[in-house]
Amino acid sequence: MFKNKENVGDLQTQDGTASTDQEKANALSSFFKQVFTQEDTSAMPFFEPRTTRDPLEDVSFSQENVKKLLYHTFYVYRLT
Repeated sequence: MFKNKENVGDLQTQDGTASTDQEKANALSSFFKQVFTQEDTSAMPFFEPRTTRDPLEDVSFSQENVKKLLYHTFYVYRLT
């Protein structure tokens, strides 16, 4: 369903050019490791457990409904 027919072109890295799939994957991994930071989870706030008066007891969904929702999310919202 979500197949990409285009290849990623060669990438320029600090060490030269990444041209194989493995080299490109490593270059992109290295880039995103530098861009995104790791969150300090040692000082997370504490929340008291919550209870609900009306718990969900009968939850049902179908494969078709999930497909429709995913299609709508990925394709319709991308167009706006």
